[in-house]
Amino acid sequence: TFNLPAGNYSFNTVTSDGMRVFLDGAKVLDAWKDQQPTLYGFNVAVVKSQQTGDNHLIEVEYYNNKSGWPIAYLWWNKQ
Repeated sequence: TFNLPAGNYSFNTVTSDGMRVFLDGAKVLDAWKDQQPTLYGFNVAVVKSQQTGDNHLIEVEYYNNKSGWPIAYLWWNKQ
């Protein structure tokens, strides 16, 4: 759970192999496939929750299927 005041956010990931990202239960990235290290960028409008205020749940699902070093990074910035 992270404190994300309402606004527009730029999210970025690097993954090898598959990754899914959820924000408050809604899927915002679905890159569930075997792949070389790949950068994904996407924008999300975050709104204040009536139940949790500015606290938002970010969940990451990840798998590594190929040999080599597993990679799963996620970061964000408020725009």
